Amino acid sequence: MDPELRQMLTVTIVGILLAAAVLVLAVPRFKVFGDRVAQYSANISEEKGIFHVSERYIYRLINTHHLIYRDWYVPVTLTTINKPHVRVVSVSCPSGTIPYFANPGKIVQHLGPVYAMHSTDTGPYYLYFVGGHWVSEQTALSRYPRLPVAYVHEAEDPEVGCVSTSGVLAPGEYAMGISFDLYPPIQCDGHYCHANVSLAGNRHFDYQHVSIRFEGNDVVDYAQRPPAWFLSLFGLPGGDYLEIESLLKPVNYPFVSYASDVANRYRSAACSGLLGHYAYAFAVLAVVLVPLFIFLYWWFFARDRPDPSVPDYLMNVPNRERKPWVVNAVFDGVAGKFSKDAFIATLLDLRERGIVEITGTGKDDVSIRVLSAPEDLDEYEQAVVRFIAQHSTDGVFSPRAFADALKHADGTTFERLHKEWEMVAGDSPIARNVARMFVQYPSMLLSGLALGLGALFVILWNAGAPGIFGWAAIALLAYGWLVSRMPPEVLGRWKNGYGREYTQWQAFKRFLSDLTMIRKYSEQFQPMWHDWLVYGAALGDADNVLKALRELNVPDVESFWDTYFAIAVATNTLSTAYTVRAAELAAKSAAAAAGGFGAGGGFGGGGAGAR
Repeated sequence: MDPELRQMLTVTIVGILLAAAVLVLAVPRFKVFGDRVAQYSANISEEKGIFHVSERYIYRLINTHHLIYRDWYVPVTLTTINKPHVRVVSVSCPSGTIPYFANPGKIVQHLGPVYAMHSTDTGPYYLYFVGGHWVSEQTALSRYPRLPVAYVHEAEDPEVGCVSTSGVLAPGEYAMGISFDLYPPIQCDGHYCHANVSLAGNRHFDYQHVSIRFEGNDVVDYAQRPPAWFLSLFGLPGGDYLEIESLLKPVNYPFVSYASDVANRYRSAACSGLLGHYAYAFAVLAVVLVPLFIFLYWWFFARDRPDPSVPDYLMNVPNRERKPWVVNAVFDGVAGKFSKDAFIATLLDLRERGIVEITGTGKDDVSIRVLSAPEDLDEYEQAVVRFIAQHSTDGVFSPRAFADALKHADGTTFERLHKEWEMVAGDSPIARNVARMFVQYPSMLLSGLALGLGALFVILWNAGAPGIFGWAAIALLAYGWLVSRMPPEVLGRWKNGYGREYTQWQAFKRFLSDLTMIRKYSEQFQPMWHDWLVYGAALGDADNVLKALRELNVPDVESFWDTYFAIAVATNTLSTAYTVRAAELAAKSAAAAAGGFGAGGGFGGGGAGAR
């Protein structure tokens, strides 16, 4: 597989896995962990300002509980009272449970004279539906002694639910149905009236699938919050309200108060909260689409496409004006980074130009001497000559002696020497600068897209936005970091037609790496074998050229072979010494360091839960 394709697929798959983790951990519609409401449906009909509601819940419990419930933030009764309230009509429970009603004592309730309770009673009190009647807790316990009443007493708001008669609800699915009449406060101005019905407040389980049906004889218009598209895509998050704003005809309703400009206030309220839902959708889509966008950018704009006009094998040096180190830094390996082949090829080139002298066979120590330093040397060639000169003794550079010195260098000295070696054979600013002349690097912009969105979501999350923004921030920051660590050339684009030259150098490299092709054309191109060797060294394929030329007994090739072999051995000695010493210093360092209107204004609230 092409290395760039492999890298892009790896990073993209990681991005998709991060997105999938966000979906299954934080988005209700896709959650697979934690207790939740798998399905919620509500049929609502309005009649003379009274909203008849029939709800059905399917709880999916992952943990062990004792009861499931649905609570409200307003007065809840079993009979009608003279104030806005919720009147429970019926509760259906799964097998092994019975309905209960809990009043924690915060809100005045009236349950009718059968219990000798009056509208001034505050509770707390708890009722259970046994044998077709609501009975006291004492009566229920006489029938079901294992009833976990202590958990019923933990109710913080008025609630009804289903409590296990055996004391425990094992993990699994449980269905509960509740019918109730909601008598909300209604605002009228003589032209229109308004009611805001809340089916869920800001404290409840996540709802995965939500279905709502609403109709009414007096309804002029209504708006659901969150909108249907949001619920269909994402479900209902546990901290979000589920409400219906309704504009009604001006007829005789219970619990009416005057409000001005009802129609305009309704339209404003109907739009409240939409920005938050769009932001939530944007956060989820960003996590999913940013990795796909960057992959598609690479596929259509940055992917290397062979130029069909360039043959598969090219025997001529594509561009003799390119210095060998430029070929290594731009057209071979990682663009913008030297390999040791740049150092080898440049030394061979400098030897051919009479600037350095190289003696030795590689079997013994190699000696490199700087003979001259012409002013026309470019920046990299100056760096190579300076490296050789600075580390020479009596004018002679000995790689073996230099490697021995590395073995005993302290951390500071090693760091300095490592930077000097990287300058000529590694991650060098010289290589990066020359690569920018040939390649556009949008990787920082693309990684900045992910990192910037991640930072934005962190700010929003810290400001109180839903938890999805925190999860999205983690995923995007992690993905953006991965993109920023990719080799820049993966997402780079060739400038000014240099893509064709890249294809030519790759065709030339294929030729040099194919021993059969070299043998086939070596006699024809013997006059240019020095170029083959120098540029072959820059591309990491000089070995094949030398082997073929030795077989043909090309004059002077043996001396060139000795020189190349000596430089290659010397360079490998330096690279190995750096690697070994770096590992030793790292190990020492590790050992030393061990140690009303609008959203939330609806009448009702509450929602599903379990204890």
